[in-house]
Amino acid sequence: MKARSVRITEAEGPKGLFVVHVPLSRFGKDEAVLELSAYNELVALKLYPNWSILGGGVYARGPNGLRLLVARVLTDAKAGEVVEYRDGNPLNLCLENLAVRDGFSTKHDRALLVEARDRLEAEKAESIKAGSYHPRFRKPLIFRPDSVVKSRRRGRVVYSQPQGAVPR
Repeated sequence: MKARSVRITEAEGPKGLFVVHVPLSRFGKDEAVLELSAYNELVALKLYPNWSILGGGVYARGPNGLRLLVARVLTDAKAGEVVEYRDGNPLNLCLENLAVRDGFSTKHDRALLVEARDRLEAEKAESIKAGSYHPRFRKPLIFRPDSVVKSRRRGRVVYSQPQGAVPR
């Protein structure tokens, strides 16, 4: 069965803010929710979009199979700090819902992810220079919706750029 795709909706409240819904596992109905800018930051750090829930937290894989807690990456929680969910819902990864306090963690997830990303980029540059580069995975898209257009199909939202706009 094909994995469910990430979907974007316009946030309630101020106009122009978008929320990303990331499905957790292939078959489940749960979705993690976070701001579009935070999701794009995670994609730029090479965090894969296949997320899962494990032990009350949302996990994702990074380069070389590195498994990380998404909330710790978003808040940049260091070793000895723990992430708390203000509303008690670990699927709500919006930054205003995340708080960091002293605790018992032993690793700095964001530093591990940045290190793994840099190592992956260095290996890629070496293989390009040697002429043997073959991508391991499809490059994820960084979303930049400019406007929301309601579709004729019920429940479907289409994101488009204005006519004649130059893509960023």
